[in-house]
Amino acid sequence: MKKVLSLILATLLVLTSIAAVAEEVLPSKTTSDLAEVTEVAAENGEVIITVVEESDKYVEVLAATVEAVLNGTAPADLFTADAKAAIVEKAGEAELELNEMIAIAAPDYTAENGAVTAKFTFETLYTAEQTLVAVVSCYTGEAVEEIVLDAKADEAGAVVVSFTADAMAKIAAADSAILAILNTK
Repeated sequence: MKKVLSLILATLLVLTSIAAVAEEVLPSKTTSDLAEVTEVAAENGEVIITVVEESDKYVEVLAATVEAVLNGTAPADLFTADAKAAIVEKAGEAELELNEMIAIAAPDYTAENGAVTAKFTFETLYTAEQTLVAVVSCYTGEAVEEIVLDAKADEAGAVVVSFTADAMAKIAAADSAILAILNTK
């Protein structure tokens, strides 16, 4: 029990430190912005994609991401060469930011569901003029597969992500899946 309590306290200390540093470096975005989603709904009204509230992999990836960004790593450079090429294909040479990152799951997804369009409403509102790119990192054991997807802002400022059937199957099969939204300013 002491080990579990120590681990929880250590994790909270790390997250508190990351939040404090992130607020100083990213003035309009904080790590709490990265984690809060106000709504997730598929196009057909079913909630096939869920936000995972507690994920050790998410905490690990978030900490590494914040550290990398603070050290000057460009958001697209956080991903594999293949994913980065797909990001550039979708966004061109636009300078992208990474302000949204959440752990997701698709426990009820079946092949019959096909492609899914889901809307994520974050604390930050986006505009139609902004270029948005979604990247899902699917972790299975030690392996990671990154999938670059289309994303756009709707009229209310929410992010609408088009998940292919293949991407949905990989999310459903993964141990952990983390969705990152890259955007222009």
